Amino acid sequence: MGWTTHRAIEMKKILLTTLVGSALFMSGCIGAGKISTIKYNGAGQFPSLTGIDLHGQEREIPKSFSGELNIVAVAFQRQQQKDVDTWIPKIDTLIEGSDALKFYEIPVIYEVNMANRMFINNGMRAGIEDDKARSRTITVYTSREDFIKFMSMEEDDIYILLLNKDGEILWRHKGAYDADAFKDLNDVIKDIQR
Repeated sequence: MGWTTHRAIEMKKILLTTLVGSALFMSGCIGAGKISTIKYNGAGQFPSLTGIDLHGQEREIPKSFSGELNIVAVAFQRQQQKDVDTWIPKIDTLIEGSDALKFYEIPVIYEVNMANRMFINNGMRAGIEDDKARSRTITVYTSREDFIKFMSMEEDDIYILLLNKDGEILWRHKGAYDADAFKDLNDVIKDIQR
């Protein structure tokens, strides 16, 4: 294949990507977001990352977390959403009416190309119609291996974390909802807020 043919194919790909992106943008869909680098902030700290919420806004994590205390659900695989969902009703009752306590869902996904990121973001957006849930779901595309290493996690499970406004991890739990773990989380929050 000559250079001219190769160049024509590349130009067609760029044009197609632009047209698809424009169509998605005009139809109320969100963009791809970007692949984030990870800044290790030390042991016991949540790393600094960039993600995209389901309104299409770029979010710096944990800097953009708005609570004095922030409950964070971290998941690595699509099927883990069912485990995250076991926590949501209990966490919602905990944060209800509180300006100091917020909740975020952070899906951590491998670095995939722009088309796949757009597909994933808009698939999640379509599945979550609640405005509040769209705001608190921040998808991160990054080196999952590095994130898992920095956080001493395993990708086969979800994690529920409690962070202060500086990103310090004050409490953590691995796995689906557990009544004893929820009581422990609630007790930690009460102790901190005294």
